[in-house]
Amino acid sequence: PAAVDLDDAVTLPTAWSTAWHATYCVGAARTGDWVVVHAAASAVSVAALQLARRVGARVVAVASSPAKVALAADLGADLALRADEDVVARVREVTDGRGADLVLDHIGAATWRTSVDCLRPGGRLVTFGNIGGDQVSLSLAEIYHRGLRLLGAGAYCPADFTAMIAAYGQGGLRTLRAAEYPLEDLPEAYRAQESRTAIGKIVVRP
Repeated sequence: PAAVDLDDAVTLPTAWSTAWHATYCVGAARTGDWVVVHAAASAVSVAALQLARRVGARVVAVASSPAKVALAADLGADLALRADEDVVARVREVTDGRGADLVLDHIGAATWRTSVDCLRPGGRLVTFGNIGGDQVSLSLAEIYHRGLRLLGAGAYCPADFTAMIAAYGQGGLRTLRAAEYPLEDLPEAYRAQESRTAIGKIVVRP
């Protein structure tokens, strides 16, 4: 859309379409939901946090450093937490003991137990990544007694991309660019990405 700056547009397609698919199409975030978003300063979670807020959900954002926690708060998170805090206890506290309606988790094994424990009875856990490990264990009895819904969000489709771009073009949503590199500095750009200190997308210009 004409209203979208090209520097923003280059950061949108995969991260924002993935977040759109997980938050809306699979997770069905809606007004009044409490939504937990892990890795809140990653490009996907920056999008998911804002998309959840866009439909009137309340967001608990979890991040790994004070700077990333501050960013999540600035983006509109109702509660922003360090990952080394007692996330489950804080979620219970802010939801008056009920638990979260929806957890968006693209980390995987490292956050699995926290994600499950944050959920209210009948809550929804959307998993769409495994950078923190692929294998988890679970209690089938816990899943069916609590009525939990475990949902996998695979690849987004063209309709997700189209809807996301239209929504972004209406304004009120923010992308974040951590840094820009010329193509000849591509190895340095990869090192910056792998450092896990970057907040937002790293842009490489040809």
